[in-house]
Amino acid sequence: MIKIRNLTIDDLDGLIKLLQQLWVDKEINKEAVRVVIEKGLHSDNQKYICATDGEKLAGYCSLTIKKQPVGIGQPRQR
Repeated sequence: MIKIRNLTIDDLDGLIKLLQQLWVDKEINKEAVRVVIEKGLHSDNQKYICATDGEKLAGYCSLTIKKQPVGIGQPRQR
């Protein structure tokens, strides 16, 4: 049964396996991914959720929360 829950740092190995499926021709730097995920887990502007099938990580989603939509009330950056 598929369940949706918050991603945790304990999901790192499963996340690496998912990223390897996405980028089959690239080597995934586990330490770099760990640093990014840990930073995001402690951020008010980042949210990670995942789908699990039993104990297996089946998917994940990374959300970035902006305080103001890009382009609204700000000149466009070029």
